[in-house]
Amino acid sequence: MTDLDIDVGRRFFELSLDMLATATFDGYFRHVSPAWQRTLGWSAAELRAVPYVDLIHPEDRDDTVERAEVLASREGAVANFDNRYRTRDGTYRWLRWNATFDPTDDLVYAIARDVTEVRSRGADLERAVADRTAVLESFSYAVGHDLRAPLRVILGFSELLATDTAERLTEAEQRLLDRVRANAQLMKDRVDGLLAVCEIAGHEVTLERVDTTAEAHRVVERLPAEDQALVNIEPLPSCVADRRLLDQVLENLIGNALKFSRSGSAPHVRICGWEEGERVIIEVTDNGPGFDQAVASRLFELFVRVGQDDVPGTGVGLAIVKRIVTTLGGTVWCRSDERGATFGFALPRVEVAAAGDRSATDE
Repeated sequence: MTDLDIDVGRRFFELSLDMLATATFDGYFRHVSPAWQRTLGWSAAELRAVPYVDLIHPEDRDDTVERAEVLASREGAVANFDNRYRTRDGTYRWLRWNATFDPTDDLVYAIARDVTEVRSRGADLERAVADRTAVLESFSYAVGHDLRAPLRVILGFSELLATDTAERLTEAEQRLLDRVRANAQLMKDRVDGLLAVCEIAGHEVTLERVDTTAEAHRVVERLPAEDQALVNIEPLPSCVADRRLLDQVLENLIGNALKFSRSGSAPHVRICGWEEGERVIIEVTDNGPGFDQAVASRLFELFVRVGQDDVPGTGVGLAIVKRIVTTLGGTVWCRSDERGATFGFALPRVEVAAAGDRSATDE
């Protein structure tokens, strides 16, 4: 390396807008660029004089130490993460890190960027979206309740009309009346579904450790005997969830699977699950006709129905599943092939500390 290369490298280090640093595994910075003082207020000497973990927010220390251990254990590993560093005036700034370990000189090379304002704008956006969602849900709930009364009147009077005038109506008039009744019933079902989705947001969530296998058996035991015989429940791992909400998720997924598997010659529904890291995976599979994988992302949307027109439904059940699982901190998915369809979800496996109305208790 020439003197020019060294000089260019030094100038790059000094002028970088990002915060450049090297550190040793004894917990101290070896080199820090001037951007550190511009961002946090600490001089280079002050930063090198204390263990860097002392400047990290207490809530972020364990994660930062784990990231460093990963770097030390795998050659060529790269760590990307955020944490909070204390400034000279006692406040904290969010830093976004990219770090790697070079075993040739036993140093961690790291670049940090101040993302405090970015995270603040992100939090503001999340609050704005949450506020808008709350307004829309409140509006939907109010409209849904207001629609229930006139729909009951339409259904009631159309039923009365069909009963009292059946012999006097022409075939064409009877078809028109049947269409009125069918569409009024469809609207009522959708309003009921919309209200069910909205009510999830207002449900007081209580987290606890749930025996998922037992919960699935309780759901199946409520089915007619002929449907119970079609469902095979494999041993499932326990998870952390709200028991009533998990019951509704399983009921909707099993009911959905039964609806579509009945069209086959030998209908069958399989419920299986396993642990994957900190998550529990549960899948419900049917052997029905399946669906076009291209529309998989839309199946959890409200009122979306893709499949057989002769299978009853309002397009609400899967939307409720997604809302509940998301509320519980999980994710949902679906896939299909020529053998049928699978709908699955993931929930936390480990217990969580009790906090407010959210609690975790052993059964």
